[in-house]
Amino acid sequence: MGQRRHKRQGVLVSALMSRGPAPLLAALLLSLGAPSTGGTRSPAVLYRVEQVLRLETTQSRRDPATLQVAPATTVVEGRVRFVLERRWPDGAAGAGTWRFTGVEVEGPNTEPPEATNAGVQRALALGLSWMKEVEGKEYRGPDETPVLPLGEEQPAWLSAWLRWAQTGQYAGLEGSPMQFPSTATATDRADYKLTWLRSDFRQQACHVQQARWVLPVVSSPESVTEELAAQGVRARTHFAAQSLEWVAQAEPALVYAERSGVRETFWDMSGVENPELRDLVFRLRLSVQVRVERMP
Repeated sequence: MGQRRHKRQGVLVSALMSRGPAPLLAALLLSLGAPSTGGTRSPAVLYRVEQVLRLETTQSRRDPATLQVAPATTVVEGRVRFVLERRWPDGAAGAGTWRFTGVEVEGPNTEPPEATNAGVQRALALGLSWMKEVEGKEYRGPDETPVLPLGEEQPAWLSAWLRWAQTGQYAGLEGSPMQFPSTATATDRADYKLTWLRSDFRQQACHVQQARWVLPVVSSPESVTEELAAQGVRARTHFAAQSLEWVAQAEPALVYAERSGVRETFWDMSGVENPELRDLVFRLRLSVQVRVERMP
């Protein structure tokens, strides 16, 4: 249900290459979900969460001094911090409610500064500002919690993963703790692996584990103009994520996690015969780093 609610979240940022910033701006015009009202307030578990969004674009540019064409990378970054409060109804087991407090944002910032794209800057600034609107609101279950608008084309793999990653849940042995959205041409069957690493102490005795997700490379025709597609240029997209987790031994619960997810779109030039085009480079890397820590 939560994935369907948020399925409209955006259009792939890579389309900015051919269609401008409007799709990303449209991705920010979303509802905030269904706030919870009423009910008895029970003891809460608090998680301190930090998210860093990075949009890296690498494309061929001509140096005006040398007239040589070479790849150049631009990075736009924004940061969100908040406390996520989880409560169970009357202390019972179940999804309960999730409440956002102490929301802080930073950015966006572009490196190098001279490569700033006003449209992208404004889109990310709107997304960061939108996150501040969830301050004090409650949501029923982790699948209903809002996430920073990323401007993804469907299937929104990174957004779906981030919705899980920002919570105090941990990965399980029985399979992936979350499912990825799918379409007629893309699968939700991620290659999932959980590895036990060691015992450690962080607030209390923990075991450390690492979860990994990898989705197959799929075609992304919307990321190439018709003219380039006619010349044999093809766009591909893939997704990968990992979660390094400290899980309490006495009573299994997440104590701390460092998580990262990446969605990357790139041009495949293997079918291009025109020598003037074969040296073109385009890569768009949308990534989120997440830290989740249970507060004492």
